[in-house]
Amino acid sequence: MNNFKRLEDLTFTDDFMFSQVMKNKEICKEVVETILGIKVGKIEFLTSQYEIEIDPESKTIAMDVYLRDEKKIINVELQNGHRLELPKRSRYYQAAADIDNTSPGELYSEMKDNYVIFICTFDPFLQGKAFYKFENICLNEDKPLRLNDGTYKIFLNTAADDLTLLDPELKLFYDYIRRGTADSTLTEKINSSITELKENRETRRKYMTYTTRIAEAKSEAREEGIRQGAYQKAVETAKSMKSENMPVNTIA
Repeated sequence: MNNFKRLEDLTFTDDFMFSQVMKNKEICKEVVETILGIKVGKIEFLTSQYEIEIDPESKTIAMDVYLRDEKKIINVELQNGHRLELPKRSRYYQAAADIDNTSPGELYSEMKDNYVIFICTFDPFLQGKAFYKFENICLNEDKPLRLNDGTYKIFLNTAADDLTLLDPELKLFYDYIRRGTADSTLTEKINSSITELKENRETRRKYMTYTTRIAEAKSEAREEGIRQGAYQKAVETAKSMKSENMPVNTIA
């Protein structure tokens, strides 16, 4: 438990605080609109750490922030550590969200646009760009031919050196992520929300539960690793003994 920050030391770029702040519909809506440059309608559903299990045999995912309005599904993820699987992770998240939001008998034409946003504190593609936006396009055309399937993958590189191409409000959001400077209406709202959350007794209780669960999960993973290691070692030993024609009872 000593490996966790105190609640008082958490910032917007800490997973727990990020998910708590983004539960605020007004703040969440403004953050998404600032990133996408489009309006978000009336939010029909908003939650954090939303789990989607497509099938008992398939991989379950937990989305940091998950919302939808009448026309869009939006998943916002905070990413502090560099992970090579982010592109395929974004693909899986979008597929899961589509399945979660598509009713039996619903026409494909009625499916909502699907956005996944990764707010990264590093450059996920090492190209030096501050903002990466991906759509499905045809590569056999001289001019981009968009598939228009309504899926969009956005990656923010908040560590970028050159922010000149960003919208001014988005640039101020990047500055806040990088240095904690609240120089816009949105970032001031985020700061105020963080202050209120840190003073809230219920938030403290939630943070204790959050850190305890993570500590328990890590402990279980370590124990499982030890068990797997011991099992593998036993198997290797048994194979070695068998190769030397030792009696089965002795090996057992």
